[in-house]
Amino acid sequence: PQLMRDIMLGLEALHAADMVFRELAPSRVLLAESDGRAVLTDFELAKLLDNSPTVSTDWPDDAYRAPEVESGNFDRRADLFSWAQILVHAATGEMPHGGHVAVSLTEVDLPPGVRDVVADCLSPVARDRPRDCKKVLKAIKRWN
Repeated sequence: PQLMRDIMLGLEALHAADMVFRELAPSRVLLAESDGRAVLTDFELAKLLDNSPTVSTDWPDDAYRAPEVESGNFDRRADLFSWAQILVHAATGEMPHGGHVAVSLTEVDLPPGVRDVVADCLSPVARDRPRDCKKVLKAIKRWN
C-alpha cells in the first residue's frame, strides 16, 4: 500500500506541474535506502501538457503504458493506467496482460474501494478512467 501511495503522490506532483510521465514502469521507480519510500526517476519520455510536439515517435513495447500514448492523444489519465498496471504486477507477481487483469484483481486481497479504483484506472478507454490522482488517493488513503 505505501509503495502505491508513494507512486501516486509522485504522479500527483508531476501532474500539478502540467506533465505526464507516459512511461511509468517498475524500472522507473526506485526505493530510497533510508526509509523505503518510492521515488520516480527517468523522466526522459515525460511530456509537458502545453500542446508542444512530442519528441518520441518510436515507442518500445511496454506492458505498463496506456494504449492511447502511442497515438499522441493522451492526458494525465495515461499515468493512472500505468500506475494500476504496476499495482496488478506487484499484487499478483505476474505481468498484466489484457483480460488477465480482471481475473487477477478478483484473486488479490484488496479492499473493495481499492479494487474498484484500480479497475477504473485499467479501463482501455481513457475517458472512463478517473480524471486525476485525487480520486485514486482518496480510495487508497486508508489502505493498509
